Order: sequence, then structure tokens, then C-alpha cells
Amino acid sequence: MQDGGDIDPNQELVAHGPANILSGLFGGFLVVGSLSKTSVAMAAGARTQLANLVAAVFCFLTLVLLTPLFRGLPHPALAAIVIAAMLHLSRPAYLRDLLARDRREFAIAAIVIAGELTLGVLDGIALGVVLSLLLLIYTTSHPHGAVLGQLPGTEAYRNVGRHPEALTFPGLLIWHAGGDLFFASISHLDAGLRAALAASRPPASHVLLDADSVNFIDTSACDALLGFIKKVQSQGVSFAFARVRDSVRERMRLAGIEAAVGSTNFYERVTDGVLAWQQQKSNPS
Repeated sequence: MQDGGDIDPNQELVAHGPANILSGLFGGFLVVGSLSKTSVAMAAGARTQLANLVAAVFCFLTLVLLTPLFRGLPHPALAAIVIAAMLHLSRPAYLRDLLARDRREFAIAAIVIAGELTLGVLDGIALGVVLSLLLLIYTTSHPHGAVLGQLPGTEAYRNVGRHPEALTFPGLLIWHAGGDLFFASISHLDAGLRAALAASRPPASHVLLDADSVNFIDTSACDALLGFIKKVQSQGVSFAFARVRDSVRERMRLAGIEAAVGSTNFYERVTDGVLAWQQQKSNPS
């Protein structure tokens, strides 16, 4: 809320549901929230629900006693009153900040505003919901994977594209999975790993997958990942995992991934996986 308070959606539903049921049973009006009325109340200094009770009393008195005074008032004048009351809720600075922070979210906001002005409020809101869902689907199905390197003098591993100073290890590819793995996102992990292996110089002989951001993996992703692992293993590339969550590892075990890479090739830290690879490289026997 603009005044810093919190809104409980469940409480709002409990309030509106019974009110509309009773209104329907007794032939009353639909009970809904009103942004314009809220804006007017806030502009007048309202702070509690008592303002609604006072407004209801004055509305009743106006309907009973003062209706003839408003009969000749044109609709544009009423609209101007509502618009004037709503102006303080407009936030151009927020849109400028949104443009600087995320162009896709700004585009959705701009489309929703245009939709509400041309199609109507409800249709504009529906358009915004659809666009937001499409953006969510695209984001979750396109996890941002990255090749990791070690920051000098630390045990931290970062995206080498954003941190050119990060150190990589010849023959080792450390790949960070950017999000949950399921039927719509596993193909992007597969494509990213293939591209990274093809671009590694010298060619990588070991892949360490950092799964810290993977909170969920479904059956389709497990099967596809197992197929990828077996394929690279047939090409002489070994595979290991780091920072795999217990629930994800259990699914991997049931899918046969743990058996394919070996239970000892699951590490608690990326550093542990790197050290194990270095030790194995220095002692191939």
C-alpha cells in the first residue's frame, strides 16, 4: 500500500465473498473495491475504516436530499473529479526507474497502460496477466547457464563472462545451471553445455555441474540429463556434480544418474570438485 501498510488477500476474499453472497440474496449491488474511492479517501486524509462509514452516511444523505443538485452535472465534469483525485497515484518516476532496471517489465507495463486506455480496465488487466505469465514461462524455461571460473585468492566461482579475471582450469569445464530443470528447460541446459564443451580450449575432459540453483528436476529432465551424460562419457569426458540439494539428488538416484557418474562424484562445494579433479589428474592410477 502507498502508506506502507499490508494487504492480506485472503482477508479481502473472506470479506468480499460473503458480502456479495448476501448482496445477491437480497438484491443488493455488487460489493467491490474501488481505486478511485480509495484515492479520494486518501487525498482527504483518511487513515482508518471509519472514513468508509462516514462516507456511507454522507452518500445516503446526498442521495436523499441533494440528488437534484447533481442531475444537471455533465459526465465529463464527474470524470474530471475522479481523474483529479487519482493523479496523486500516478508515478512517472516509477516507470522511468522500471525502464532503467528491466526493459521487458517496462514494456509489459506500457502495453497494459495502453490496453486499459484503448480496450478498457478489465481487458487491460487481463492483458497484463497474460503477458506476465508468458514472461514467467519464458524466464523459467530459459535458465541462464554460465561457465564458472575461480576468483583469484578466493574459493568463490563466478560467471567468466561477467568476471574476466576469474581463473579457469584447462581440461575442466565448470558449468552453472541457472535454474530448475524440467521438460521445458532441460534442452537449454543441454545446448549450453554442448556449446561450452565445443568452445573449451584445450578441450575439456571433465565437466563439473554446479547445481546450487536447481531446486527441482522432473522425470523428463532426469532422462535427458542421463542421456547427455552417457553421450559425453562415451566421448571420454567424465562428469561430476557440486552442491546438489538432497531432494534433487534423490530424483537423480532414482533416474540412474548417480549410478552413471558414481556416488563419489557428488561434492558439497565447487572447490571440493575442483580439488578432486586436480588430484585425479595428478594421480591417474
